[in-house]
Amino acid sequence: MQGIYKGKKYRVAKDSTSFWLVSREKEEGFEEYIDIVGEKRPDIFIKDVDIHELDYLYKMAYEIQYKGHFYIFENGDFTKRAIAEEAFLYIVR
Repeated sequence: MQGIYKGKKYRVAKDSTSFWLVSREKEEGFEEYIDIVGEKRPDIFIKDVDIHELDYLYKMAYEIQYKGHFYIFENGDFTKRAIAEEAFLYIVR
């Protein structure tokens, strides 16, 4: 998902109760991400926010027809280069 927070676009991760802004830069209020094995990631920073603090929250998806079949690409998987090089993963549902 993507979100706009205080006029800036972020990737947004969520679970059943929380929303996290994700950044590659250290910003005010953001903390280093701690991965599943408990190690700090100095290149990923997160901030826990309430959904009502976000200006916008959205998920981008594209549906394309490729070789006679329709596919859905979500949040950045769909690029001209990926299609030209046939360098993408697709799942037939």
